[in-house]
Amino acid sequence: MSDFLNRSFTRREKLILLALLLAVLVALYFLVVHYPIVNRMEQIEHESEKVDKRLSEAAVKAAEYSNMKTELDRILARPQDQISVMPAYSNIETLMRKLDVIFAGTGPDFSFGQASVRDNVAARSISFTCTAESYQDARRLLRDVTGTGWRCLLNSFTMTPLEESLYGGRLRVSGVVTFYEYVRADGTAEN
Repeated sequence: MSDFLNRSFTRREKLILLALLLAVLVALYFLVVHYPIVNRMEQIEHESEKVDKRLSEAAVKAAEYSNMKTELDRILARPQDQISVMPAYSNIETLMRKLDVIFAGTGPDFSFGQASVRDNVAARSISFTCTAESYQDARRLLRDVTGTGWRCLLNSFTMTPLEESLYGGRLRVSGVVTFYEYVRADGTAEN
C-alpha cells in the first residue's frame, strides 16, 4: 500500500485526479454556497411579496379611514338639528314620549311592532293613524316624525281628506315609520 502512495502518477492519472478534484470543488460550491444563496433569495422574495401585500392592504385601509373621516367631518359640520343618532336599544319609552308630543291633539292611534334585531341594529316599526286639521298640520307631523333626531325610515305615509278638499279641511293621516336602535354585541342595551 505504501508503494501506491509513493509512486509517481502518470499524466493521465493526474488529469483524472484533477478532474475529480474540480468536480468535488464544483459540487461543494453548489452545496455550500450557490443553493443556500438561491434558497435565501427565494425566501426574501416571498417575504417581500407578503410585505407588499400587507402594505397594499394597509394603504386601502388608510384610504377607507380617510374617506370615513372626511364623511364624518362632513356630517359633523351640519347644524346640530340635522344630525341623527342611533339610540341604545330599548329606546321605546323615550320614543313614545316624543311621539306623544308630536301627535298631541290629533287623536293618534299607534301600533308598535316587535323589534327585529340584525347584527347590532334593532329595527322597530310603528304604525300611526291620526287626524290633522289641515294639510300644513299633516306636513308638520311628517316633518316632526322623521326629524326626531334618531335614525328612522318612513315606509309609508297617506293623507285622506275627511271633507271635500285635500287642502281645505281635516285629513286622516296614517303611516309606518321604522326607528333604528343600537344593540351591543351581547344583546343588551348600551347605557
